[in-house]
Amino acid sequence: MNWKKVLLLGVGWGLGTAVGLALIIGGFLRYGSRPKAWNERAISAKFKKQTIYENHDKPSEPHYYVNIFFDVTNNIASDYVLPVDAWKKHLMEAQSGSLLGSTGWEFSLSQGSTPFKLPGDFFDSKPISVPAHATVEILLVFDSAFAPDAVKGKTKQQVVEGEFHQTDALVIFDDAAHYRINFPMKGIWEGKSQPSATLQ
Repeated sequence: MNWKKVLLLGVGWGLGTAVGLALIIGGFLRYGSRPKAWNERAISAKFKKQTIYENHDKPSEPHYYVNIFFDVTNNIASDYVLPVDAWKKHLMEAQSGSLLGSTGWEFSLSQGSTPFKLPGDFFDSKPISVPAHATVEILLVFDSAFAPDAVKGKTKQQVVEGEFHQTDALVIFDDAAHYRINFPMKGIWEGKSQPSATLQ
């Protein structure tokens, strides 16, 4: 074998190796850059109950405080913390298959009992811890004002149902964990419990 053949074989082997490595690296990069699906199964929420309170401070401007309680279950083997930013900045409403922006809701861990003297930060927004394979009760609060004509001759239930009748669910997107948490809202004003919504 003369030196020209050796050179050609070496060049060919080197080019083939380089092309092969490029294809492998490109495949890994392409796979790694694909959009990651939101995990909707890690955390699930099930409607529990709802109450509506009327604020009588401004009789000329009907004011209702909507309180909705959900049982939120952590289905994974590690503790989960729902950050404040997740529902402050990444809360949406599901309506007829589309996602819309949503603001005004406050999320908090339900309190079993409260002290006579409340701590100074009692009403501050806080992260909500959900231990592994455990269920916690989370309270959602919405402060809603209506024109007098909108509530005339209607019950509180009818007024609130009219405002949210198109909302199928409230949806939280936790960017850090890449979780999507669905809080089902369809039909809850009728007082019927709804099936849990799993996060996919």
